[in-house]
Amino acid sequence: MFEKASLLRRYYDRYDHRCRRFYYGGCEGNENRFQTLEECSAACHYEPPSDRERCFQPHDPGTCDNDIERWFFDMNKKQCVCRGLLCQKVQLRYFHKPGLHIKLDSNSPNHLKL
Repeated sequence: MFEKASLLRRYYDRYDHRCRRFYYGGCEGNENRFQTLEECSAACHYEPPSDRERCFQPHDPGTCDNDIERWFFDMNKKQCVCRGLLCQKVQLRYFHKPGLHIKLDSNSPNHLKL
């Protein structure tokens, strides 16, 4: 009978955007497993989306009940629109900004101007 290993390893936490410790049992798993913090940090790092990428993420109202004014880019209307009930941390959130202007030169999202 084989005993499971208990090897200290690192993995990249995509929610916290940092490398974390865990004990690897020695079998299976996936490629998100690194021997050292340095190896994990070199392979995985968080880069926030550019303003252009933020505009093309789907609108996500979150799950909280707070009626907070937030702005998002509506691809159908091709303009920023305001919605409430947005309290979770999502990249496609604009804080109270009635003067926010995002324009498209044509129907193509590649022509976005911020």
